[in-house]
Amino acid sequence: MTSTRSRVLALTFVLLAACTPAPSSAPPSASPSAEPSVAAACPVVETSGPLASDRLVDITIESTPTADIVTFVLGERSSAPTNPTGKFSAIEPPFSQSGSGEAVDVPGAHHVEIRLEGMLLSNDDGTSAYEGAFRFDPNLAALRSLVNVDAFEGHFTWIGGYDGLGCVTLLPNPAPNTFVVSFGH
Repeated sequence: MTSTRSRVLALTFVLLAACTPAPSSAPPSASPSAEPSVAAACPVVETSGPLASDRLVDITIESTPTADIVTFVLGERSSAPTNPTGKFSAIEPPFSQSGSGEAVDVPGAHHVEIRLEGMLLSNDDGTSAYEGAFRFDPNLAALRSLVNVDAFEGHFTWIGGYDGLGCVTLLPNPAPNTFVVSFGH
C-alpha cells in the first residue's frame, strides 16, 4: 500500500510540475497555512452539435492506449421533422432515474452528462430502435461506467463516470452516423 501511495504521490508531483508555469520574479508566498494544490481533472467544455440521424441503434465501448472511447451508433434517419443534437457537459451527483426518481449509482470520481436530443425511440414499424444495454460498467483506465438515466421520446440521457485527470472530448471526424466521446487517460 505504501509503495503504491508513493508512486501515486510521485506521479502527482510530476503532473503538477509539468502543468505549473515557470516561476516569476515575484517572491514566493511565505504563508504557512497555505495548503498544497491538488491536480484537478481536465475541465469539461460543454459541447453540442447536430447529429446525422434521429435513431440510436447501438453503443460500443473500447479502450486505446490514450483514451476510452464511447461510440453512439446512429441508424437510418427517419422522415420525421426532428432536429437531432448531441451534447455533453459536466454534471455532479446525486443522479436519479427521470421516470421514477430512484437513485442511480454511477461510479467514477468525475461525471459527464451525454444527451442525445431530437431522437426517436422506435422504428417506423414500432420496434425499438435501440435494444442494447442501459448500463455499462467497463471499469477501464478512465471510463468506469456509462448509465442511462432517461430514455423518453425525444431524447436519451447518459451519465459517464470516469477517473483520472484526462479530458473528455468529442472525437473530430468520427465515422458516418456516429457520435463519439473520448475519455482521456
